[in-house]
Amino acid sequence: MQISASCSGKRIGDRVARGVWSRAIGGGLAFSLVVTLVAVPASADVVQDADDPPAGAVECMPEVETIDEAVQVAVACGEDILAADESTEWSTSYATASGDLQVDYTATAVRQDSDGDGQWAPVDVTVSDAPTTEAVDGVPAGMLEVSGGVEPIWLNPGGAGGADLPLAIMGDSDERVAMYSQSLPITGPVTVEAERVSYDLGGGVTMVVTVNAEGSMVTQWCAWATRLPWRTYTRSYW
Repeated sequence: MQISASCSGKRIGDRVARGVWSRAIGGGLAFSLVVTLVAVPASADVVQDADDPPAGAVECMPEVETIDEAVQVAVACGEDILAADESTEWSTSYATASGDLQVDYTATAVRQDSDGDGQWAPVDVTVSDAPTTEAVDGVPAGMLEVSGGVEPIWLNPGGAGGADLPLAIMGDSDERVAMYSQSLPITGPVTVEAERVSYDLGGGVTMVVTVNAEGSMVTQWCAWATRLPWRTYTRSYW
């Protein structure tokens, strides 16, 4: 799937509107859901922070992989235990000391696994300033990889190396979306910051591509700098 983009803010595609490109649906208030499970009797020995717990003992730890493990540890240790396999980017599943399953939902992502290694990590969106050196999983070499977000994202590096590359690529290989800048050259100098890339289009025009705080959305907008005898000001357009 390809999506065309221009600085006028007009877009083609059901996932793009007024310069905002997103595959995530968010909003609303955080809330919790509590489901009662079958409690596991706390009959096993309980150990705290043991490097080598005895066979059959329950080791108290704040997080385990499965909900079955979480229930057993929570009941035995008398505290809430996170179940990693049952949690998502926007929800956190706990087994409580009473044997219940509590699921907390949030409007923004609280964890991510954008590198696909199966391990949750904190959300920390960063755009690399070094282009990739080889194609990976259908993404062409030379793109700037965005790490630490919910979605796999790559941005155009600008300069001569970005002439034939998409402006942005987002998503896993089975549902990937590519965004192009058809009429605007993005071969000039670029500035890479923590979560954005600014492309100098010449003539005082700059196009800025920004990744949102949870790494699930790409926003593109343009700014025109106008120099008057007494000051310089910038107009931004989505």
